[in-house]
Amino acid sequence: MIAGLARPSGPRLSPVARLLMAADALGLQQTFEPEILDGRDYTPAELSANFRDIRRVNRYLGGTRLTRWALAPMLRPGGEYRLLDLGTGSADIPGAIHRWAQEGGTGLRITATDIRDDVLGLASAPAAGITLERADATRLPYADRSFDFVTSSLLLHHLVPEDALAMLRESARVATTAVIVNDLLRNTPSYWGARLLRSVATGNRLSRHDGPLSVRRSYTLREIFSLCREAGLGVQTVGTAGIYRVAVVARPGT
Repeated sequence: MIAGLARPSGPRLSPVARLLMAADALGLQQTFEPEILDGRDYTPAELSANFRDIRRVNRYLGGTRLTRWALAPMLRPGGEYRLLDLGTGSADIPGAIHRWAQEGGTGLRITATDIRDDVLGLASAPAAGITLERADATRLPYADRSFDFVTSSLLLHHLVPEDALAMLRESARVATTAVIVNDLLRNTPSYWGARLLRSVATGNRLSRHDGPLSVRRSYTLREIFSLCREAGLGVQTVGTAGIYRVAVVARPGT
């Protein structure tokens, strides 16, 4: 279930968001131990299988729905919008968002980017309206205010705080309307849930190692809010998928 809330610094917080803010990490310490995916110790077949697992998580456990939920109030039928997706992976969420926007009569031109050529090589063949480009999310090669929206999914937890802040500052620089950060939340129940999921859902070496580690590398909701503030982003709305994943919608220049 995805729950929305308005102005997290004010009184109107959903019960799930209040729980996440109050409970914080529930005792789970953050680590910056590198994931296998962040190195090169894998075969092309292992990488492909890992991204297949990520697509399943996005599809069935709320990741794709969170980004759609975040965008829905800001898109109008007949409108034309530009969206930049950072750390796109296999571009499954941009593809799903593009199809959904088309079905609603909205024009959405998406630039899906990743820093890794081997990852971009696994991206789905782009539909008309989706362009794949190589770009470093911490040093974007785009002009100020060149996109309406900047999105990322499962990217933030791959970045140490200084790089996460750089990514958010760059997102704020190139966005005119909103920056949407979709990522895992660090807390003890999510960590044990990831361990359980890996034991029953995949035999892929990368997925089994990196899944629980991704939770330990991720940020709490309070930490994400703090990073957004420091990057010059004003958090407006938050959506949650259970307590394991969040979409934070922030406005640049606030």
